[in-house]
Amino acid sequence: MTRAKRAVFYAAMFALVGVTALAAVEILARVVDPVGVSYYPETARYMDTLVREEALGYRNRAGLSGRFYGAPVKINALGMRDRELPLDPAPGEFRVAIVGDSFPFGIGVPYEQSIPAFVEKTLNATAPVGTSFTTLNFGVPSYNTEQELLQFEQLGERLRPKAVVLLFALNDIYPKNWVFEKRRGFVTDLAQRSYAISLVFALYRLSQAAKSNPAIVPGLELYEPDNPRWLAIDRSMTALSARCKVLGIPLVVMPSDLFERKSVTMVRDVGAREGFPVVNIVPWKDPRWQSLDPKAFMNSRVDSHPNAAGSEIYGRMIAEELQRLGAVPSTAPPR
Repeated sequence: MTRAKRAVFYAAMFALVGVTALAAVEILARVVDPVGVSYYPETARYMDTLVREEALGYRNRAGLSGRFYGAPVKINALGMRDRELPLDPAPGEFRVAIVGDSFPFGIGVPYEQSIPAFVEKTLNATAPVGTSFTTLNFGVPSYNTEQELLQFEQLGERLRPKAVVLLFALNDIYPKNWVFEKRRGFVTDLAQRSYAISLVFALYRLSQAAKSNPAIVPGLELYEPDNPRWLAIDRSMTALSARCKVLGIPLVVMPSDLFERKSVTMVRDVGAREGFPVVNIVPWKDPRWQSLDPKAFMNSRVDSHPNAAGSEIYGRMIAEELQRLGAVPSTAPPR
């Protein structure tokens, strides 16, 4: 065998061994799913189902039924992860619109164990005679405040809510289609769908997080008064507040930030200026749950969305704050 043929042979053998090893790791990662690395491939899979639109960016696909993030997902005829809902409320029905991203959507849990479902359950436990509560789940993964405003104008108002809760996340400042932009290119898109590559990426991020200050995270640098992204969020939140005032319904904005970063402060400033309350919902600062490990209430080490137990706590706190603020009728004793 000539030197050239030997080189080709060894290169082919090396490539074969490499592909075989990668395939073995991929299979093992899918079977074992260590540290919940399926979050990344599952995100790519759910994003494939979304309906793209010019102004809104994208929306849930109406009528979708499948299993995503390890839980059944059904999207109703209106494009909401919710029951089928008539446009008009029944007599005595008090509808609460819960607007936000993957947090209210309920990644990794059945709809019945999502935050909006637990808000509804908590409110109905102390509902006045003749009143029943229905939460409207407008959560869409990776929505920002601009999209949430458009969604409310196009769909939310038609369902006639009597209160609106905006669950604000730090990454709500990102552009409309940032999740798709991150996947541009065949290699990047393929990598996000691989469990093996996601495992390597997850382990890297966990190692970096262990070395860094948890109060400093990507996206925080955009929270500056003159940043175009912040100005877009400010305008959208202001417009949503104005629309709720026209409709005569309360708006409550609820971030959830353990570190009380400047993103929360800036949202509070908008609330003070526009006249809507901003409540930072952090279970781990509440005496009832502050001794518990927050990680036990998340889907996995790489997926910080609340699991069923975490969703119940958040749902309960949100309902209690709505009652405390007088945004909903209640027979619950004041807190």
